[in-house]
Amino acid sequence: MQPTRGFTFSWLAFFVRIALSGYAFSATVAVGTCTTLVHFATIQLAVNSVPAGSIIKVCPGTYPEQVAIVATNLTLAGIASPSGDAAVILPPATG
Repeated sequence: MQPTRGFTFSWLAFFVRIALSGYAFSATVAVGTCTTLVHFATIQLAVNSVPAGSIIKVCPGTYPEQVAIVATNLTLAGIASPSGDAAVILPPATG
């Protein structure tokens, strides 16, 4: 017995929808080198590079940049340091 065309198309559409959703491809990355995660040099570079639904963990340090988050549903999280250092975002020197 052959499946009907509508039934096959429905399943195909379902799998394509799941594959293209942001959650299917979300990632956890880091800014800085305090973890073994894939890391980026700046917060903005990480924000621009990851899909929606991703988690960006920020290593302790000072980040002189202005971060613009355009994509929705990103999580920025500071990584705790045993020394008590924190991730600090300051305005860039150029303003």
